[in-house]
Amino acid sequence: RADLVQSGLFSNPTFGLSVQFPEGGGRSNIQGNIAQNIVDLWQIPVKKEIASRNLESAILRVADAAVQLAAQARSAFFITVGARQARAIAEENVSLAQRLMEVAEARKQAGAVGDLDVNLARGGLLAARIEVQRASLAAALAETNLAQILGLRTNLDMVDLSTPLPLPPETALNTDAIIQLAVDSRLDLKAAAMNVDAAERQIV
Repeated sequence: RADLVQSGLFSNPTFGLSVQFPEGGGRSNIQGNIAQNIVDLWQIPVKKEIASRNLESAILRVADAAVQLAAQARSAFFITVGARQARAIAEENVSLAQRLMEVAEARKQAGAVGDLDVNLARGGLLAARIEVQRASLAAALAETNLAQILGLRTNLDMVDLSTPLPLPPETALNTDAIIQLAVDSRLDLKAAAMNVDAAERQIV
């Protein structure tokens, strides 16, 4: 914005001072003059237009950075929510596998099943516990990534993320329309177009 203001100002005038000493004596002749570059008269509008394009480009670049950061934060947020839900489901599966294990052992004591059925139930319980560990690690990594994007140093493990995952769209999305909408909405492309326009005006 400062460049835009500066582009509308005239360049500094040139001040000249000359002293002439007469050969036959007498007073010296002192002359002064101030010169202003007349080229500024038609260059200022062009400079202002170029500076205006550069300002708009800078604003679009900053806005684009903000939009990208917001999109990253939103994506990381829902990834974290999904990872927590996956961890909760895995923990529920452990409880279910534990009950199945207890049922299998009770049936073995009653003589209804053998060791194979008990071992199968025990294997399912171990697999469910391993899945809990994997889901917990994925949730921790997602929380760390979200905290980094948000610039937080606190652990998000105790923070309640109440917003649920969005439901998938009921109708099929038009791929071509989505791509065109993305291209039309990209602020970095608009900023690049402003830079090109400013460069073209400088050439002219």
